[in-house]
Amino acid sequence: MKSKYHLDQETQIKVLSAKGFRIFRSKKCKAVAAVGTYLTREGVERIHYKVWQGNASKPCANYLARSMKQVEESVTFYFDRQAEREQSRIDRRNRQKKVVAGDFFQVGDVISYSWGYDQTNVDFFQVVRVLNRQIEVREVCQNNSDHQGGPSGGYTQPRRFEFVEGSKPFKKTVKTFGDNDPYVSFDHGVGKKWTGKALYTSSYH
Repeated sequence: MKSKYHLDQETQIKVLSAKGFRIFRSKKCKAVAAVGTYLTREGVERIHYKVWQGNASKPCANYLARSMKQVEESVTFYFDRQAEREQSRIDRRNRQKKVVAGDFFQVGDVISYSWGYDQTNVDFFQVVRVLNRQIEVREVCQNNSDHQGGPSGGYTQPRRFEFVEGSKPFKKTVKTFGDNDPYVSFDHGVGKKWTGKALYTSSYH
């Protein structure tokens, strides 16, 4: 059976509007609320309201209320929270546009990238070229120590300037979590500047 939220957001809003719900859209962000009333068997008026944020098909709020004041406070809360999220995304994008790769990386630096499910794989990439917002990296060979801490665990570190046979340079955009916390994105996580310490690696196969 399909979820009742299989309809897209706008279709749900149109259905509720046809049922007499009033629709309120935020002027500061992409958020919308639908508010309707009904009488219980006891003749008590109840207010039913829903709030959607962004493009989500499932409402983030779907409640009954005793007063319009309660509804107004709740809707304002969700609208303000969505506005903060959208502004945060805008600020983050603007900050990333100002990142200069050379402020964080230079040729010869090594990036470590740990990843894996039920095991810890480690790859190392050396910076071979620094551009404006990007760096060009190439995978380097690594040394694995004797197993420690278990039959399949050990430590590894890169062998600078010994590139993996057949590997080719590729570009990565430099981003930051904060002013001094640079990283580059990979398929299963992020890579950061290698600290110089051997890293734990494991395999169960």
